[in-house]
This record gives sequence, structure tokens and C-alpha cells, in this order.
Amino acid sequence: YEHLRDETGLVSIVSREALDILGAIERALRPAFREPPSIEKDVQDQVETILRAVGVEYHREKERAPVGPTTFIPDFTVSELGLAIEVKLAKEKHGAAMIQREIAEDVAAYRTRWKHLVVVVYDCGAIQDPEQLKRENEKHFGVRIVLVKH
Repeated sequence: YEHLRDETGLVSIVSREALDILGAIERALRPAFREPPSIEKDVQDQVETILRAVGVEYHREKERAPVGPTTFIPDFTVSELGLAIEVKLAKEKHGAAMIQREIAEDVAAYRTRWKHLVVVVYDCGAIQDPEQLKRENEKHFGVRIVLVKH
């Protein structure tokens, strides 16, 4: 955190304001669900509630990143921070490998428009090594992963 705050580390991936958003999501997302969510939209709705609670001005599924014949739409964007937030729900049939493929696609597209990318992964038990997922994506893509286990 100190290296990110002071921008003295090897990679500066998020601003202090973005760290506040990430902290709020890490603290509040798991308590938002008594039962595991069944669809990704439920997780997106709770992330939206958290963004509202911290007073962030954001857009939900409005801004676009056209790449060739395909248009990518992040779940949330925070324009003043140059931040795109993508939400993923990891379940038995939508596990770590599929999540990783989706992250790789998102990174390629979103980096054409936003400086920072955060992926919020709500894991219902499908990801065996969450630290590896976080570490590898930060190392190779400079993407911050917020992984919440149910």
C-alpha cells in the first residue's frame, strides 16, 4: 500500500481514491450476501450499492471500448480516475480458467481507453488458488484483482 500511495514501487496501478474504492468493496461485498449469489448481476448490484455508499461518480455499463468489430463494455467506469471495474462470478461451471480468459480479453480492450482496471471476483468456491490469480494478473497485466470468497 505504501509503495502504491507514494508511487515508489515498480508498478503504479491505482490511485489513492481507487484504493479507497477497493477497500470498501473488500469490506462490504461478502457481508452483502447471506446465500451465494446465483448470477453475476446480483454481484454487480451490490458493487453499485457500495460505490454509491462511498460517494463515487460512476457509470454502469454505459461507456464503451470499441476494438475492431467488437465493442467491450465494462460493468463500471469512474471517469475521473481513468478506472474500469469489471465484475466476475466464479462458480463450479464458471471457474478459474474461464475467469482468467475473460480477464485477458477485458485487459486488452479496456486498456485502449482506461488507465486502470480492477476486476472484482466473487468466488463461490471455484478458485483453488486465489493468491495466484491475484499475483499473476497484477504481475503480467498490471490489473488489480479484488477476490471475495463466499
